Amino acid sequence: MNNTKRDSMSKKYANIYDLLEKTGYKPPVCAVCGVEHEQGDPDTDVQYNELADAYQCRAHYNVWMYDYETMQRRKHPENYMPVYGISRSDAKDCGFDNWQEVDARYTMLRSRFEEIASMDRPGRYLFTGDPGNGKTHLLRSIIKYRVQNVLLARSMYYIDFDDFSSAFKVSYKKYSKDTEASIMARFTSYDLLIVDDFGQPSSLTDNNIRLFKMLMDHREKKDNIFSTNLENYAAIKEAMGWPIENRFTSYHWIQNKLESYRAKIKLL
Repeated sequence: MNNTKRDSMSKKYANIYDLLEKTGYKPPVCAVCGVEHEQGDPDTDVQYNELADAYQCRAHYNVWMYDYETMQRRKHPENYMPVYGISRSDAKDCGFDNWQEVDARYTMLRSRFEEIASMDRPGRYLFTGDPGNGKTHLLRSIIKYRVQNVLLARSMYYIDFDDFSSAFKVSYKKYSKDTEASIMARFTSYDLLIVDDFGQPSSLTDNNIRLFKMLMDHREKKDNIFSTNLENYAAIKEAMGWPIENRFTSYHWIQNKLESYRAKIKLL
């Protein structure tokens, strides 16, 4: 827009406000600080906030919306979690508050994950344990905790290893706009990435292992949490090869030795 056109528009709106003032119009006033709306001044741009049912200047509108979103994230985190890879139904079931503490081992493990969840930069972790002993619940709880704390709810994502591998299938179609590189770039972009349950026999194809190795290389300096049923480095090496095992040697290793909750379910 050239300066002449901009000046003419400013005069046009100024004339409108002059006309409105002559008819008894009063500019809106911020309900918080009392500043009066002035056309064309961003600092005194008073607008109506429907949620608050009040007029607010831009500064107080932004503060109010931040406080409102903070409250909503804490009360209804499940509404926000699909953005981070977890469905609403799964979000309702997870959370540190829903973690059943049978004995001191459960309390210690929950405390460890709460500590990781509260860190600005969690770091890199390898989380191992038998099937059904709560690994997925704790990993999803990290996302939920960070969603409820706005300052921590930055760029992060949770994904199951099978879903991670499947995400690349679209790039192999003939006329796909997505490429393997573009999909990998998306997974690389997150500040925190949680990949759950890698190493399942059904998903251990050469291509999936190649993609996982590529992911680890791309995210070498970022925060990652990977979980697996494979119990130690030797098992990882046998299932996925020496290159994958070697990349995990720089990770913090957390072992979940709790019993499977599925074994405790009794048939009625």
